[in-house]
Amino acid sequence: MAKSNFQALETVALWLIPGGDPEAVPIWQHGCYVDYENNVWLADAKDGIVQKYTHDGSKLLLQIGKSGAFDSSDGTFDGRALNSSHTQLNRPTGVAVDRSNRDIYISDGYGNSRVAVFDRTGKFLRQWVGRVRRPKPNGYGILLPDAQSKI
Repeated sequence: MAKSNFQALETVALWLIPGGDPEAVPIWQHGCYVDYENNVWLADAKDGIVQKYTHDGSKLLLQIGKSGAFDSSDGTFDGRALNSSHTQLNRPTGVAVDRSNRDIYISDGYGNSRVAVFDRTGKFLRQWVGRVRRPKPNGYGILLPDAQSKI
């Protein structure tokens, strides 16, 4: 049985308690998602990374982007957003995984204004670029239909 996103947040919180490793997880966890395999995904809205962990946080399975590097004009947090890198993000806000092909959809939305799509190994596939004037009430996240085409 898959964990709810609330249970995932509880798990992440446990990783940060004394005895845990606060360096192992993003500092500004904006997006927390549990995929159909019960892996925990974290998007760091103060950095340029998305990370995938085992359900218990014991192992980092994948990282997209490099910590401290941004898809911006000068590669920094303060640089002008480019919306163009195939390897870097710019303050991502959410993640979702397509169960049918395991593609990874990242809402790269505080620095950039795009949805970037990567394959299961983290290789860039495509993107949609555009600015939203008014965010939907559910924020800057991303949702994909489940196996029954429900959101």
